[in-house]
Amino acid sequence: MRSCLRFGASLLSAALLGLGSASALNVRVLVAAAPQLTVRVPSSPAAVTGVPGSVSGSLPSTTLPTQAWTVGVSGSGAAAQLTLNGQPTGSVTLYLPPGAGRTVEIAGNTYRGGVQLRIERGGVQGINVVDVEDYLRAVVPAEMPASWPSAAVQAQAVIARTYVSARINPAAPYDTCATESCRCTRA
Repeated sequence: MRSCLRFGASLLSAALLGLGSASALNVRVLVAAAPQLTVRVPSSPAAVTGVPGSVSGSLPSTTLPTQAWTVGVSGSGAAAQLTLNGQPTGSVTLYLPPGAGRTVEIAGNTYRGGVQLRIERGGVQGINVVDVEDYLRAVVPAEMPASWPSAAVQAQAVIARTYVSARINPAAPYDTCATESCRCTRA
């Protein structure tokens, strides 16, 4: 825990010195890995025109119909490719970019943003691709209660933003993961 705090403090110092910026930054978070994953995406409001009870063709995201896919792997080695509902895709990666207000369900958990799916060790990795501000909206409340003093919550947001910004590595398949094993370690 002390190493986490020490690392966070040094990153906070770097941020205060202006050594980094987090505007318009996407974070890639490994959220699931399995032989196959189920991905669900609410249909866009424009796609549900004519649905009884809709207003101007839009519905709250909780009532939108969803599109669901089971993503797996066929073949092995250099011949491996992802499958959608059992059909080969001809690709080792699939990507649904993040969009304003978009959510995606990966392996039963709902996340803001988009999803990247990739083959790893004969299975599928589900990577949530999310704007750093949306990432913080989920991470900060999970790390400390909102009932704590406002200054403490704000400081936690700065530390979390700086920590994840420092982990951004375009050469890596993902920047962090959704488990404690990614916290305070460098991959």
